[in-house]
Amino acid sequence: MAAMDCSELLVALRAAVPEFGPTIDDHLAFYDDALPHVLFGDLTRFLLAAHERSATDVVGRALAFLDKALCDGDENVQNLVAVSFVETVGPWDDHAWTFIRNWPEALRTEAQRQRDGRPATATLQRDLTEWERTVVGVLASLDREGGERVRESVPCLVVTGRRGCGCASFDVRDRRYPAQPRELEHFSNGAVAEPSVGFVLWLGPDGRAISVDVQNESGVLPDPSQIVVSAP
Repeated sequence: MAAMDCSELLVALRAAVPEFGPTIDDHLAFYDDALPHVLFGDLTRFLLAAHERSATDVVGRALAFLDKALCDGDENVQNLVAVSFVETVGPWDDHAWTFIRNWPEALRTEAQRQRDGRPATATLQRDLTEWERTVVGVLASLDREGGERVRESVPCLVVTGRRGCGCASFDVRDRRYPAQPRELEHFSNGAVAEPSVGFVLWLGPDGRAISVDVQNESGVLPDPSQIVVSAP
């Protein structure tokens, strides 16, 4: 049997977790195509919220689906699950293990592998590049509640991590404050039509930026001035 690819993955996800179907529909309507790493950021937030409200049936079905995808998917699917789900949950954060300890075996093993491979302190902390800071500034420009705090923090952000998928996604924190727990709030979306690139700005519990998802081809960085920003 051939390994599951990303197109098959989305069909299987909708069947396994129909409660997530409206989010898939909204994603396809906004981007005109599936951007798997961006969509799995939404899936991670969906599952964290479901876990917090003890929706055990939904969480159980979704985790079983992700575990099977990690075991049976092709290289791109395995990378998607490892980077945009497991890594996004943050297995180096002790608090996250209240969720992770009940995962199926393959997911839990991947989480432990990532935890073992990362020191307790951040392996990377640097200033944002001009491109990264401009992207965050554009995504933070959305006029919505909490926006002033998000925008005030942008000049003080530093990069604390990158993804392993070859995309331009990056994690950040405000250097004036301690690192935030990995509890994500979806602040804004962004899109560039040509080349087709999607963006998501995530906030932490203190209402400041914690992560930026960028769904791009490796080495393709669009002009941030072309980003069209929208509410989640």
